[in-house]
Amino acid sequence: MKVFFDTSVLMAACIAEHPFHDRAAAVWLRVADRADEGFCSTHALAETYATLSVLPRSHRLHPREAHELILQNVLGQLKVVPLTTADYKLALARVVGLGLVGGVIHDALHVIAAERTQVKRIFTFHVPHFLRVADDRSRPLIQAP
Repeated sequence: MKVFFDTSVLMAACIAEHPFHDRAAAVWLRVADRADEGFCSTHALAETYATLSVLPRSHRLHPREAHELILQNVLGQLKVVPLTTADYKLALARVVGLGLVGGVIHDALHVIAAERTQVKRIFTFHVPHFLRVADDRSRPLIQAP
């Protein structure tokens, strides 16, 4: 089954101390075991690096460590969906059309990449945010691990 991971799930899967690590690891392991085919967006790579490198001091990774973690765990396991100019235009149109502001644009980018990839599940720990920007077909696919 084709499954899509947003940054919140990637982070939880990568950080053993994360409160949702076990939940994220369970769906991640299905990809590692080749039971599912995993995807993320190019945007998730940047968000994951940004988050890993600014975590609270006790969990923060050195830039090289964050890079290595992304190379091995994300790029080594998932197919990365590149975002196009058309995807950005669609994301902007959706959030503007819904009267939404701020960081929800990031959620829209993930959702649009997942929709274009025709996945069967979109995993996120920000379900309400994703539901706001999803189309009718993808809304039922969004769930927390």
